[in-house]
Amino acid sequence: MMRRIFSFRGRLRRSQYLLTLVCANIVPGILFSLAALADLPWLMVLLFVLLYVPCLWATIAAGVKRLHDIGRHGIAWLYLVIPLFNIYWALLMLLKDSDTGPNRYGNDPKGRFAGELDQ
Repeated sequence: MMRRIFSFRGRLRRSQYLLTLVCANIVPGILFSLAALADLPWLMVLLFVLLYVPCLWATIAAGVKRLHDIGRHGIAWLYLVIPLFNIYWALLMLLKDSDTGPNRYGNDPKGRFAGELDQ
């Protein structure tokens, strides 16, 4: 399971993408806030090294896999750093449905086939 979280290969459904974003960003934010409130700068540095860097990697990997799921190249993730244009890409990644059936990045995570009708 842990290997899949950090991998850039495959596809990821919208719900899994959103869950990854929440877990990888909210949990470290809460822990950083608690360390700041306790006035423990050494703990903040430790949390950054041990927690934030892997969470950032997992967030980027999830974004790339989500782009694969909608049939885009993973490098399109870099569009998220362009101001205003990033809003379009973030909404696209959160709202666009998966490609039906397998695409060049893997099988449909919903288990659908290209010949089936969406109902």
